[in-house]
Amino acid sequence: MLCMAWDGSTCPDAFRRAFATEKVTGAAVVDLMKVDRVVLHRTQYPDARDRPAPAGWRWVDYSGHERHIWVLERAGGRVSTRNGPIAHTSGVTAESRDSLDDRRARAVVGSPDGGRVVFARLAWPGHRVTLNGRELPVGTIGGVFLAVDVTAGTDGAELVVDWRPPGSRIGIVTAAGGLTGIGFLQWAHHRARRRTTGAPPVTPQTQVTPRAPATVNA
Repeated sequence: MLCMAWDGSTCPDAFRRAFATEKVTGAAVVDLMKVDRVVLHRTQYPDARDRPAPAGWRWVDYSGHERHIWVLERAGGRVSTRNGPIAHTSGVTAESRDSLDDRRARAVVGSPDGGRVVFARLAWPGHRVTLNGRELPVGTIGGVFLAVDVTAGTDGAELVVDWRPPGSRIGIVTAAGGLTGIGFLQWAHHRARRRTTGAPPVTPQTQVTPRAPATVNA
């Protein structure tokens, strides 16, 4: 969807792709990301300011930085603080009950005929979504954004999104087992030392060499 390298650099087509319409939702990619500000390096986009700003955006100036960057900001104010991590809904009413964070999000949802909720979160492995405690299949939009389908007839249900690093439970159990093993070895070592220290001292024995019988010359 967006061409970005590991160091944060982007390809020349990244600007266009960021404002392109995602096919399934019909929303712009920057809207699904809930981005408030887009910064363009002038060396990569030298004539960007000569074009009109995308719909809903405006060009802004930051004193002292005009030589290096162009800046776009939303004309209607920030969207990252609205409705938590919920970026798009279709056939669903969703009201966030938690602020946007890295691991857990809650929302109250309703859907008479069924629909979908899209979150401004990367669909990393390890996500778990429940609706009133019942686990739902986790989907993606464009192979990037986390999405979940809400069943028909849902009314005022609690939707919970939780993320844990894959393998974290196994790692915790393994770490606990390792610490237990280290504790046992330490205990066994101290116990062995106490036994050695408490043993009666050994009295050194002096070896007496018998004298040879004296010879008497008659």
